[in-house]
Amino acid sequence: MKNITMFPAGKASGDRCTETEIRLPSGCRVAVLVRCEGERVRIRTPSGGGMEVYFDRDGRPVVKMDGADLVVEEVDLFAVKCRRMDLEARESVRVQSGGGMEIGARDEAAIRSDKDLRCHGERILLNCEEM
Repeated sequence: MKNITMFPAGKASGDRCTETEIRLPSGCRVAVLVRCEGERVRIRTPSGGGMEVYFDRDGRPVVKMDGADLVVEEVDLFAVKCRRMDLEARESVRVQSGGGMEIGARDEAAIRSDKDLRCHGERILLNCEEM
């Protein structure tokens, strides 16, 4: 495999923007984009789905995926630590545990439903200190 150096240390030649693309035997395309605002690596499937990796203005890595499933299997721990988290599904959300489950908040917590809210358990304990 060859190393290709297009521009020194992530700089475009002058203000020129370039894109180098490699087509793989599978039909996938891998592109390296060098823009004035930064570099990006883009991977696309023949159907158009794929992912893009780049650094934002503060230097933090960003990974964007579209048209793809994200499956993580056989890991001991899957942890997400962030300042804010939004989880939105167009159809449904399912959370299941083979063991216990705990949901906590240091501030107000709310559950809202436009329809019935069902809670099923051997006992439903409200305002209990034990967790």
